[in-house]
Order: sequence, then structure tokens, then C-alpha cells
Amino acid sequence: MTVSRSAPSSPDGTLGPPVDELHRALSRASKAEEKEHDALPPPKGQSIRVHSYGSADAPPPSTPTYGSSWLAAWQDQRRFWLGAVDKEWIKWQLVFISLTTGLLDVATYTGFGVFCSYQTGNTLLVFIGLAGGPPARYIAVKSAAISLGTFLLAGLVAGQLCRLLPNGPRTRWWLFFSSMLQALPVFIPAILAHQGFFPVEQETPKPSGADQFWHMVIVLSAASGVQMSMARTVECPEIPTALLTSPYIDLLSDSHLLYPLLPRFSFQPDRHVSGAALRRKLSVRAIRLYYILAFVLGIVIAAFVRRHTRRPADILFIAGALRTLVAFSFLANRAEKADATPMGSPA
Repeated sequence: MTVSRSAPSSPDGTLGPPVDELHRALSRASKAEEKEHDALPPPKGQSIRVHSYGSADAPPPSTPTYGSSWLAAWQDQRRFWLGAVDKEWIKWQLVFISLTTGLLDVATYTGFGVFCSYQTGNTLLVFIGLAGGPPARYIAVKSAAISLGTFLLAGLVAGQLCRLLPNGPRTRWWLFFSSMLQALPVFIPAILAHQGFFPVEQETPKPSGADQFWHMVIVLSAASGVQMSMARTVECPEIPTALLTSPYIDLLSDSHLLYPLLPRFSFQPDRHVSGAALRRKLSVRAIRLYYILAFVLGIVIAAFVRRHTRRPADILFIAGALRTLVAFSFLANRAEKADATPMGSPA
């Protein structure tokens, strides 16, 4: 008779203690083997993608899609156009604009009998005419009045509009847009004159006949109004871009005018200024001098072109091209630092 031996069972029906311990030991050995396998470096040419929290079997991180890339690019462009630019280079761009002002005033005065930027002269002409001064054949009263009125209206609109911008008048898109408003209108009378639509090609018209060009005066005076408004709102008071009387006196009365030629006499009443403050004062002196030289240079160039070609259209083409270059140069200006106080905001 054969007697079968079975493993002792526990009251709850499970295997006895020796068998349970064997199962637990096998389970621990299996887990230890898995850990050792995970710790081994991956085979050559293969890699294991691990999630940020360390799980090897987690899904791979999401890659940028076309939509997210487009959104990031759009946000970069928005910050670029809506942000304010640093004013470090604006003063030099205004100096360049001042050169074109000298060009334009020569062209408009010799071609139309009035100024489009120098409104002190137009004010003089208007009120001399209204007061019954010299005969009308010497003064283009109508064109001078139209130029003055258009200039003031354009300056009012541009000067108030730019102050509504969140980042103030130095917002990049505004500088570019207003500069193009100064450049493109200059090409209109230049093209019309070049095509012979009005007779200012060969001979300078007399003031009494210049009033027939009032529509061209409107275009150029509006551009000049935008120009002066931009120049006066970007915090560069040394460069008004359209007049010389105040810059002349500001330069001549500068306490550092003769520095470093005669330093002993160049520091009244602040003879002890040095370091960064001195550099700032010398920079202001230099920018005033460059502005005056640029304005005069524009006048000389325009007079030379007028003398040799007898065509104001050539001067207008040069001025329009230079202003277009200035407009696009604003796209290269460095953005204003984040800790700088935006213009128009409380300090």
C-alpha cells in the first residue's frame, strides 16, 4: 500500500510556510534582476527615452508643432514692432533727417516760393501779405498760408496720436510708419515735376505764379509736420530738424563750447564737472554741432543740384531716397531695456 505525502496546508487553504517563503524569494530575485537590467547601459546605437520624472516606459515628450512655432514667431514679431526702441541711435537718425530738411526747403522755396519745413518764414510771408506789405507779385501768400495750415494740422494729429501708444512715441512701428509718411509724399511732386505736369523744371517760378502749386505744397508740408512732431516727441531736444536759430544759441552758450581747447574757460559755472556728467555734456554739444552741419550741408547740396540741373525734382528725389533709408534704419534700432521707464508713463 502506497502512502502519498502532500505539503502541509494552512488553515486558510494556502501552501505552508516553506512554499510561501520560496515564492517570496523568487519574486525578490526577479525584481533584483530587473533592476540590474535597467541599470545596464543601452546597447551601442540605441538609447532609452526617460520621462522628466524618471520613468523609462513613459511617453516621449511632445515635439513643437507647426502651430506652436508659428505662434512663437508671431509673438516675437509683435514684441519687435510694438516695443519701444532705445534712443541711443535716434539722435543720429534725426541728424540725417535734418540734412533732408535742408534739401527740401531749398527745393520748395526755389520751386514753389514758400517753405515747407521752416514755418517761421511762412508766418512772416503770410502776415506781411495780410498786412498789405509788398505787392503780391513778390510773395506767394496763398501757398505760404496753405503750407502753414497744413503743417500745423499734420503736427497736431501726429503729435497727439503718438502719445496714445502704450510705449510712447518711440514705439518701433510708429517710428517706421511716421518716417515713411515723411518720405513717400516727397516722391509725388518729384514724379509729377519730372513728367512735366507743372513747369518747374527749367526756370524758377515767380512767387506770384507759385500759388498754382498749392496742392504740392500741401503734400510736402504735411510730411514736414509729421517730421517735426516725431523729432520733438522722442526726447531729443537738441535736434528740432527744421530750424537753426535756437540750436545756434544753444551751441554758442554751451559752457563746454571751448573744451578741450581752452578747458580753463570751459567750465563756467560748472567747472568741476567730470566723469559721466562731462561726457554727457560733451555729447550734447557734439550733437548740436552735427545737427547744424548736417542742415547746412543739405542746403549746399540742394543749391549745387539746383544750379547745375535747374530741376527741383532732382532735389526731391534725393531727399525722398534719404528719408526712406532713415525709415528702414529704425528696424535695426536696439530695443529699449526692460528696466527703462516707457515714455508717457509715470516714473
